[in-house]
Amino acid sequence: MKIVILGAPASGKGTVAKKISRDFNIPHISIGAMFRENINKKTQLGCQVEQYITTGELVPDNITCDLLKIRLKQKDCENGFILDGFPRNVNQAKFLNEFSAPEVVLLLSITEQESIKRILGRLTCPKCKEIYNLSFYKNSTCKICGTTLEHRVDDNEQTIKKRFDVYQKETKPLIDFYNDKVVEFRGQDDPDSLYDEIKNFLNLNLMM
Repeated sequence: MKIVILGAPASGKGTVAKKISRDFNIPHISIGAMFRENINKKTQLGCQVEQYITTGELVPDNITCDLLKIRLKQKDCENGFILDGFPRNVNQAKFLNEFSAPEVVLLLSITEQESIKRILGRLTCPKCKEIYNLSFYKNSTCKICGTTLEHRVDDNEQTIKKRFDVYQKETKPLIDFYNDKVVEFRGQDDPDSLYDEIKNFLNLNLMM
């Protein structure tokens, strides 16, 4: 099962992808997480992409596609994958179609206002990388490992607005590109209800 998840910033892509990965035993591949890992390790790639991420710009396609191609060649992707944060534009989608085309594209819809609200309230565990939001989770520590949660450096209103504008310009045309593969869900719904709906859809349509 090869799945792409599309949606504006904070629409719930990462949370949904992790749950699908757990329930259907296919790897969750987050381009953003791969970039942040390289930034934290201060690799050559990390130094290249940091300037783009911290200002809300998209990392150039050649860097992103090369990184993904290496990841999709690994053994755990033989039976499928869930892509979160890729493709971000039609050029990247064309690359993916040639290399390993998705079977379904899940679109999580969300308004700009809700996106800003969620990102400003987003917290991440620095240890296990679990993501929380103050809209749904009121504690200051991770429920998995107990570590104090942190705000990401790039989660500020100016950067958020820029990221949403980039999404509208470059990512939304993917809906037309994928056309009949796109299935839309309300990303503004609470996380549990949203995932229940998505899981039921996958069970009925892709696991028969």
